[in-house]
Amino acid sequence: MGRQQYVWIMEHAHKHTIRDLYPRHEESELTEIEQTLSQYLRLILRIFERLESERYPQAGPLTKNHGTLGCTPPREDSLA
Repeated sequence: MGRQQYVWIMEHAHKHTIRDLYPRHEESELTEIEQTLSQYLRLILRIFERLESERYPQAGPLTKNHGTLGCTPPREDSLA
């Protein structure tokens, strides 16, 4: 699949939300679900970063201080 085709699919894809998955839940429950999922994803990312830092000690963290993924792809010569 080419980049243009991928971009088109992502632009036209339906963005599912927690509310789509759990339409009968109260707003307070949905908020709690979102917070729990966010905490879980941050934990998984931290575990991944820890494992990667042990595997590749010269590599820096993927996340900035505010918890977002970096968007600069690695250089090809660093993948060898």
